[in-house]
Amino acid sequence: MSTTTLHGGRMARLLDETGVAWYHVYNRIACEKERMPFDEVLDAKETFERYLKFYTEAYNCELATYVVMGNHYHLVLRMKGYEVLSRKVLEEKAKGFYPNTYDQTKRWSDEHWDQFNERLFSLSDLMRNIQQGFARWYNKAAKRRGRFWADRFKSTLLYGEESLLECMQYVDLNPLRAGLVDRPEAYEFCGFYKRMYHDDGSLLNLKSFLSKSSKKKALEEYRSMLYTRGCVASKEKDHLIKEVTFNGELSQNFDLSYHAEAKDHFRFYLDGLVIGAKDKVKMWLEKLQHSGAYLRRKNPIPIKSGLEWYSVREQRSHYEGG
Repeated sequence: MSTTTLHGGRMARLLDETGVAWYHVYNRIACEKERMPFDEVLDAKETFERYLKFYTEAYNCELATYVVMGNHYHLVLRMKGYEVLSRKVLEEKAKGFYPNTYDQTKRWSDEHWDQFNERLFSLSDLMRNIQQGFARWYNKAAKRRGRFWADRFKSTLLYGEESLLECMQYVDLNPLRAGLVDRPEAYEFCGFYKRMYHDDGSLLNLKSFLSKSSKKKALEEYRSMLYTRGCVASKEKDHLIKEVTFNGELSQNFDLSYHAEAKDHFRFYLDGLVIGAKDKVKMWLEKLQHSGAYLRRKNPIPIKSGLEWYSVREQRSHYEGG
């Protein structure tokens, strides 16, 4: 189910191969803090979105939401549980992966096809293709050389609908909190914008876990979550939804009561290793302790008082990569 040993000072990535868990995936471009490389090359954000869409549809995974900022990205996705795919399905997948060299797959052995099957359920393989493909495109477009990403991508395991929904809000509110827009749906390069204006079915259907009678009503409820949460600061310098904007939505009989009393717990999605119900978090903590990869803490960290919602957070001496 997981890998928890240390490799050269790094903690190996925590992976749930059952397909139950979601992941918050994050990485930054190797650059000065003030630079925004995604904004420096024409169509860079659109191109990253194309790589993301192609590979998340090619691999056996679901994409909940994403955002492409000036120097980093965030994704929320789930790898489906491993299964043996038919040769016909694998061949169709291979045509998409290798459009120019597909004929070479005719020489693949059964072992090659088995390895290809396994790759389609691998988070690390998915992210390698997205990041390497985009980095090659960017370096060519910008006429640059050298390392593009600051480090290996970081991932946090998310268990339960509450963890998933909160992490989605964290991702979809990034542009607002950075002061790039005044409304969550106004930023073009994120999942929420796509849900509002260009829904092509490539993102997770919210209706399935928001218990609404239609996809439209589920989207309305999720939008109410974003607007209410968008009035709560995560950090002191966060840009918030303006009162006049919020009141304008209220005047249109828009339901903005969801999470009205909730505090912001978004920091856990950047430095957490596992987030969710206590039993899941405790299981991972014990596995980390047993492997010698995690020594500092003996009990899961409660995120919300009164609720069974916990976290294992990253140790300062480790960088969680994979």
